[in-house]
Amino acid sequence: MLVFQVRSSSNPDTQYTVTAALHPPAPGEWECECPGYYYRDTCRHIEVCKDALIAGIDYISWRYESSPEEE
Repeated sequence: MLVFQVRSSSNPDTQYTVTAALHPPAPGEWECECPGYYYRDTCRHIEVCKDALIAGIDYISWRYESSPEEE
């Protein structure tokens, strides 16, 4: 699982955690802890992470965490 920390654009003191599943049962599934994701099942924070991965930009904080299925 990839785990990202993305700052809120409306409140710089707030960060949201965005996760991307890499393995079954849900590879490619993205989630965010922000209120917008809760209501719309997508958000700006997820798009920022996807764009950064595609562009190879390192302006967001991220880490890899192994899932229980990998251990």
